[in-house]
Amino acid sequence: MGMWIFLVLCIPFLALALAGARRLVNQDLGIFSMAVFFICLAGAVLMGYQSRRLALDDRQRTAKGSMLVIMASMLKEEDSVTLEKIVAKGGPAGEAAALILRNRKTGG
Repeated sequence: MGMWIFLVLCIPFLALALAGARRLVNQDLGIFSMAVFFICLAGAVLMGYQSRRLALDDRQRTAKGSMLVIMASMLKEEDSVTLEKIVAKGGPAGEAAALILRNRKTGG
């Protein structure tokens, strides 16, 4: 949302900067408007980059949770000794095996 606000703010400052270049308004106002235009543009780029990074992190977190559920459903038929060996190896399969063992100990 903030990225779009910065981009909308860029438009009038770009118009003023171009008007200053054509000497339709004071040249100092045109230079100031160009500087503010680039500041708004940089803010929009930074906010867009941050939003994209957060979206990718969220997607990765969701995919990891789905993968964990799939692995747990595949491992639920294994006996406790096999699951403990998988937990010892670690990794995503180890996390899934640990969830199954914890569920079995709590009686769920």
